[in-house]
Amino acid sequence: MNTTEHIVTLIHKQLSGQASEAEQRELAQWKAISAENHQTYESFRTVWEDSALIFDRSTYDKAAAWQKIDPRRVVVVPVPVSGGRVVRTLRWGWMAAAAVTLIVAVAAWFTMMEHGRDMEYITASKKDMRVKLPDGSIAFLRKGATLAYAKDFNQAHRQLQLDGEGFFEVEFEASKPFTIITEHAIIRDLGTSFWVNAERTRDEMAVISGKVSFAKKLRETDKLILTAGQKASLEADNFSQSAVVDSNFISWKTGILDFNHTPLSQVLTTLQVHYQIGISISPELAAEIDSFNIVLHINKGQSWEEVKDELQLMTGYTIEKSDSLYVVKKRK
Repeated sequence: MNTTEHIVTLIHKQLSGQASEAEQRELAQWKAISAENHQTYESFRTVWEDSALIFDRSTYDKAAAWQKIDPRRVVVVPVPVSGGRVVRTLRWGWMAAAAVTLIVAVAAWFTMMEHGRDMEYITASKKDMRVKLPDGSIAFLRKGATLAYAKDFNQAHRQLQLDGEGFFEVEFEASKPFTIITEHAIIRDLGTSFWVNAERTRDEMAVISGKVSFAKKLRETDKLILTAGQKASLEADNFSQSAVVDSNFISWKTGILDFNHTPLSQVLTTLQVHYQIGISISPELAAEIDSFNIVLHINKGQSWEEVKDELQLMTGYTIEKSDSLYVVKKRK
């Protein structure tokens, strides 16, 4: 076995938990030789971990797939180090990356075809949607959100993917945890109703009832357990957690907004999102706008025109439409 094959074998054994202590030490020494070696290892690790989220380990022989990586695609490059000694470092070229990507894609395709796991995609393209899932759970999708799950959902597992904003009322089943995979996280229901907003750069969630596990996608042991009344976000690989202070973040589902001594600027920001309109504050009000703390309840179905009239009475300001924006001004 040449050097390249030996290193690939060590990486595979380490990731699959089969490496001995001596092999782990050898691999650690090899990674420490250069940043390029470390990056090569991380690239292999990412492919390994991502593949576990695409298809079941029980139906896909990952070890066999690794053996199909052609070592000739992985280039061994001499690198000089201190003392004039030359060591060998592994460069994972684009051909190797393409080979691994192809292995993962083909394996996933065969797994899905073997079990009939073609996917169901649901997109709330024009308006908010209520979706009843095969297990009886309910998903409320905000306009623009997409949900995807295998057509054999609820047979051996309950796993789905979310892009966008959704609220879930879950039928709890201990043997088949309800799992949502986003760009950054794995969210696992422990018997609850909860809200998720999956964006490109961050994920947010809040628990309305019960308990939810909120884990990093590539490091599932790094997680938060949230209970009713708690919310959290994951951004740039960092968690932040706080208490839920109001339920306005799900007003798109409930149709209800509550403001309790809330600064006017914050009220206007929330109303923009709720009614999907643009609101601008006149520069002359910048210094005084938050002297108003608003107490206001907005019922389901209440129109923006009705809310606008209430705000004008409460503040003494005028709210006039100018082109595509509503502008808050001092009354003349």
